[in-house]
Amino acid sequence: MKKLLWLILLLPQLAWGSLLTQVGQFTASTVGATTTVSTSFQPKALILWTAGKTSGTESGPAIFSMGFVDSAGHMESYSWASDDAVATSNAGMAFTAVALRIFTNGTPTTATGGQITGIVYNSNNFVATFNATPSAAWLINFIAIGGSDVTNTFVGTFNTTSSTGVHSVTSAGFQGNMLFTMGSLVPSPTTGTSAGFCFGAAVSTTKRFSLTGMTTDNQNTTANLHAVSRSENTKVVQLIFTDGTQIVAADFNGFTATGFDYNETKASATAWQFGFLDIQGGQWDVGTGAKPTTATTQTVTGEAFQPSFLMLSTNSTTAFASTTSDEVESIGATDGTNQVFANSTEVSAISTVAKSSSSVAQVLLDRDGTNNPAASFTSFNPDGWTITWNATGAAKEVGWITAASSSTPPATTGFPVVY
Repeated sequence: MKKLLWLILLLPQLAWGSLLTQVGQFTASTVGATTTVSTSFQPKALILWTAGKTSGTESGPAIFSMGFVDSAGHMESYSWASDDAVATSNAGMAFTAVALRIFTNGTPTTATGGQITGIVYNSNNFVATFNATPSAAWLINFIAIGGSDVTNTFVGTFNTTSSTGVHSVTSAGFQGNMLFTMGSLVPSPTTGTSAGFCFGAAVSTTKRFSLTGMTTDNQNTTANLHAVSRSENTKVVQLIFTDGTQIVAADFNGFTATGFDYNETKASATAWQFGFLDIQGGQWDVGTGAKPTTATTQTVTGEAFQPSFLMLSTNSTTAFASTTSDEVESIGATDGTNQVFANSTEVSAISTVAKSSSSVAQVLLDRDGTNNPAASFTSFNPDGWTITWNATGAAKEVGWITAASSSTPPATTGFPVVY
């Protein structure tokens, strides 16, 4: 009878699950081809991103790489780079089935040991294997995702088609709750000239966004450089021409029993390849908005849960569905304790600025590496979150992603009484 009573009292405790996230930064080891990163749980998915630098000081060239890894070790990444202060632009990119690919310049030249080709998850760490001993102690940001709520994760690719309309991606094999997307301006896993990228996210047909950018290679006049950025709050993937018009664009059309559907609104004769991370389990939310134009706090409310994770991304746009000069990519995240970011900027003018930087301090987001503007995490609230901006500036558009466990622990007033 005592055992039965204990079980009845314990059932509510056993019923609630958990979504665990850990945000942090590690330094690539230069004494071997593997780097072990401590975690407080065994990850089931991993997001990596880097500005390709070894310190928090902003410097040229502009370098950026981001990758997804699932529970089975499937991985995809996009990378881009552009040289600083050159008379003729030198910009390149790649889309590769590795967890991360770090360039040293816009040719693009891959750094020695600059590819993470394997990830192994353990109970209290993950081990990143590079293709050779890293030639530099790069600062690499990570988001580890796990917990009992997360029942499936999958990283894969899909190709856009030459026709508009709804298309299905079924390779995940399950109905997800959160979708991350990525892409580079290459039609298949390879490198290419010029620098293009896309990062997007979606939880529903009304909650999604994507940011993209483009810099033209081998140009010696500002008029032809075309470093541009575009943001969308009605698309989950997009790529743009050098004049800022869309090459291809697709909206999120919902999760299905085996993956998700996307609605191609701008089709291209070229089948452009995108990568994705699909996650089943937990509570997720996606939204967009503009940063304030003064140094102040900014609070988002109205979420159906209290977040325990926040991810932000921004570029140079001040309005959605519009194009702005300069190719900018900045992504940051926090788990409430740690906050990290990495950013890369190519100014739309010859012989000026192409730089990138990564945090070594507690900064959540920095658009250009010079605290102009920078945001820091303040708090998670019952139905949202608060961040603090440290500087004035234009109302740049920001996309955000939050997460929490599927339920919260029941209230307890002490130990159960056994009669």
